[in-house]
Amino acid sequence: MKVHGWLDDDESRWLAEQAHTKSLVIEFGAWCGRSTLVLSCAKQVVCVDTWLGTPNDIGDHGTLMANGLNPMAEWRTHTKHLPNVIGIVGNLRDPAIEELLVATYARKADMIFIDADHSIESVTKDIWLAKRLLARDGVLCGHDFHDHHPGVQTAVRTMIPYHTNPAGSIWKAS
Repeated sequence: MKVHGWLDDDESRWLAEQAHTKSLVIEFGAWCGRSTLVLSCAKQVVCVDTWLGTPNDIGDHGTLMANGLNPMAEWRTHTKHLPNVIGIVGNLRDPAIEELLVATYARKADMIFIDADHSIESVTKDIWLAKRLLARDGVLCGHDFHDHHPGVQTAVRTMIPYHTNPAGSIWKAS
């Protein structure tokens, strides 16, 4: 069954290599579950998303949803057989969601993958939150570091001046 998303094979392989030794991976933005399935080789995966797509998106997300795609239903279909995956429905900008994540996972995540709202402001806030949740030697990474998403590029360059691009449009804090 096809899983909607934009993660390519090289990016998927890299994420799986990183995740397979991790106890806790937190995913910011899961869309329909393509990256969640890749990350599910970790002991536990916590996904946080609104499953409503990107606000005011008239691109791929908006078109798919206008044509009847239900990202949450698709994510559930693809992950329902994975007992190590849980979803938290909520907006990462909501203080209650941030408080919940910090109270539950502060300094416990071995890996955080950021692929939610791609605006400069949102990616910057996601990185700040991720740093509060990430264990000392954890992996902080994200998706869509390319010219189609200048907000991702600007936020990552500003917040993580020492980053690499290990696969496709994946970025990783060094």
